[in-house]
Amino acid sequence: MVSPRSRMTTRRARGRSGERGATMFIVLMVLMILSAIGTFALSTARYEVQSAGYRRQRAQAQEAANFGGFAAQASMDPSRAAWYVQQLYKNEPCADLQVPTGGACYHIWSSDIEKSALPTSENLFVQPNTVSGYPEGSYGIAAATVDTVNGGFVVSLTEPAELQRPMAGWGSDPNTNTVKFLDLTLTSMGVVFNDTNHDGIVQTLERPGAAFANARGHVIIGPLIN
Repeated sequence: MVSPRSRMTTRRARGRSGERGATMFIVLMVLMILSAIGTFALSTARYEVQSAGYRRQRAQAQEAANFGGFAAQASMDPSRAAWYVQQLYKNEPCADLQVPTGGACYHIWSSDIEKSALPTSENLFVQPNTVSGYPEGSYGIAAATVDTVNGGFVVSLTEPAELQRPMAGWGSDPNTNTVKFLDLTLTSMGVVFNDTNHDGIVQTLERPGAAFANARGHVIIGPLIN
């Protein structure tokens, strides 16, 4: 005959065996919640790092655009003013979409500045060296031997407008010819991209990861003799 105490002990054992399953469920739920929190934290950190990289690349592209504008302006020697005017009206297709088809346009590329203003052994932008301990390039250290961050600019000269009067300090030509000056719109587009082909050109597959930025201003060229 089973005593009441034995029956009570048996009931408690059965109850505890059921609690073991509930405890395991609670532990699993806590582990799942902690794992989800950890995954979310890692994902957030990754996106923040990517966002910082995009902002850095965008800032570099803006600096390249600004640099292109200043470099193009510095390359416009007054003695070459007439030559620039000739180039403007050669019907060159313009990258600036705001310029009507067939409008006056001329492009100055970063390679043009290099050829005209620098020795053949120098470049406007220093390429990074992938060997540890060597100086980084103009756009930072390369991530790998196949990845090289590169950049450049193209400057569009458009919308020539003749000034109503010569610039201060200029009078009339000694031969009584009127001196003329032109105001040009200068639009510089800078780009920073991962140059996987090491050719300095933004290829189709490189374009999605490239950063572009624009800078716009005005430059006056002259004197021109009517």
